[in-house]
Amino acid sequence: MEYIRDGCRENGEVCKKCSEKDWVGPRFSRVPALYPDPDKPGHYMSVFNTLTTDNNRQLREVDDVAPRAVIKRLYKAGTISSDNVEQLKDVSSRYCVEEKDVASYVKHLEGLKMMSAIRENERRKKREKECSKTYEDYDWNTLIDSGKLNSLKVMELDKYLKRHDLSTIGKKEDKIKQIKADFYINRTNDAAIDAETSDDDTLSGDGESDSDDDEVLQIIPEGDEDDNSTEGMSEDSDEEIANLPTIRSRRAASFPHARYEDYYVY
Repeated sequence: MEYIRDGCRENGEVCKKCSEKDWVGPRFSRVPALYPDPDKPGHYMSVFNTLTTDNNRQLREVDDVAPRAVIKRLYKAGTISSDNVEQLKDVSSRYCVEEKDVASYVKHLEGLKMMSAIRENERRKKREKECSKTYEDYDWNTLIDSGKLNSLKVMELDKYLKRHDLSTIGKKEDKIKQIKADFYINRTNDAAIDAETSDDDTLSGDGESDSDDDEVLQIIPEGDEDDNSTEGMSEDSDEEIANLPTIRSRRAASFPHARYEDYYVY
């Protein structure tokens, strides 16, 4: 661990390290940071004449005269700009920095501020767009199957939960698990329904194909036109069945006709 020996004494306090261990060699005071010489512009004061405290006898702030730190503080306070030549000259002479370097760094800070404003504007527009999107604007199938739900914000996940009457309470990870569970359950149910529908369509199609293949092989009229045939049918049921109109599917059927009262097919 590095520390400044007796540095604590300058604040009127003595730390445990300094109180327990004395100097091994000769005592040495803190070496002060560089400070511009007001009597010699462009020069720093001698290390022997530079104080470690300010006018209030408080320790000097870190980087109190470092050019970049000073310019950054002035720019943040709004007291310097690249358009104000007088300010640039004053900082240049006071902190021993060429004027062109001061102007260059101020322009750099202005550029950073402009880029920050652009990014903030883009983030604002993105937030507004996200807030305006509805449930239908998301491709939930792709987001869930590709594992990209984590890229959505909590308010976007809530749109799915609210649409499906699910709880919106919990952490983001819990909401993602809830969405996946609901999605895959619904997908399984939809697949089962589609399979049942497909089976029903297949059975219906088979029935229609049978009816299309029906063909009348023989027609036997009923009534007075052929009494002998009617008597024969009543005497022998097997012979009656054999003489009825038949189709290839061997199913019984009846239908009207202009000439005959009924046609029976089985």
